[in-house]
Amino acid sequence: MFIKFSFLTILLFILGSCSGSKFTEENDDLRKAQLIPNKLKTNYQAFGKKYMIATQGGATTIAAKYALDKGGNIFDAATAASFAISVERPHSTGLGGGGFMLIHHADTSKDEAIDFREMAPRMSRKDMFLENGKQVVDRSLTGGLASGTPGLVAGVIDVHKKYGKLPLSVVMRPAILMAEKGFKVYPALEEAITEEKKRLCKFPSSRRIFLRKNCRPLKTGELLVQKDLANTLKLIAKHGKDGFYKGFVANQI
Repeated sequence: MFIKFSFLTILLFILGSCSGSKFTEENDDLRKAQLIPNKLKTNYQAFGKKYMIATQGGATTIAAKYALDKGGNIFDAATAASFAISVERPHSTGLGGGGFMLIHHADTSKDEAIDFREMAPRMSRKDMFLENGKQVVDRSLTGGLASGTPGLVAGVIDVHKKYGKLPLSVVMRPAILMAEKGFKVYPALEEAITEEKKRLCKFPSSRRIFLRKNCRPLKTGELLVQKDLANTLKLIAKHGKDGFYKGFVANQI
């Protein structure tokens, strides 16, 4: 799994109703959003009367807008963005990590903080990164022992179940489409894949997704397709948390 465990920040100020049609030409903006330019502007001015969306990915912002266009509310948009950014920025967030969510309720002026960071697995031991009393650094960085028990899926879905309006199957469509059909690698992602080339090359699964022949990293403009991730997202969209923490995905992990 190619993931750095870090929390995801999404700022959404929104007003937000529902439709269940499959992707058609009406969703062409989602496809266009994946053609991310090689050079991105650093300064933007944006104005809106109904809502503003700010994320760290062009396609992710479109995913949040998609949820709103379908009649969703702020929580549908945040859920759509959370899963989409897990596809678009695999080097800085993902289903294998966790996060925080800060919610301000304008009607009551109350604030809510939710912590769903990943945790140490139940069978962790204090000496699991030691050998003959000495630290083995790579054990805590690469492979199964380096992974925490993910919290992102549980946290985001709990919030959506409590406050969202649309079905998960609707709000997760953009993320599923992006993972299944692929998107063009952008410079920061190429840099991250290149930096982690040796680790990614160690494992057949990561090598198949992020590298090409002779472990060459994907380059800017090339297509990154993540079909396994798309299948996982489909299971989550269909079964909620159980699609991730139980059944096929849990057994594979």
